[in-house]
Amino acid sequence: MDSAVEFDDGWGFVFDADDLMASQEGLRGDFTAVWNATRRPALLLRAADSFLLTAATARRMAAERPNTLLVEVPGCGHWLHADAPEAFAREVGAFLDRTRGVRSGWLRGP
Repeated sequence: MDSAVEFDDGWGFVFDADDLMASQEGLRGDFTAVWNATRRPALLLRAADSFLLTAATARRMAAERPNTLLVEVPGCGHWLHADAPEAFAREVGAFLDRTRGVRSGWLRGP
């Protein structure tokens, strides 16, 4: 309901539907090369009840890209920042604290 508002001439969306569809179309495809383009530390957050990112895909992504920390947040849907804002902030904050000034290799080392 955050996307719908009442205008002087009736109800409508706060965004242009054609722009939204063009943006969504740009998200289709294989982004493996982009994902693997760096070895810098990365946090991959997965909402446990996500309908878009499966647990198997998230595990594969984390395994194939060095220095990736996968954290699954239970009890929320795909938009975990909205469903579990406290957990989102906690995990991002902890990740940033751990990676501050640390060189690549921090997750996979002995």
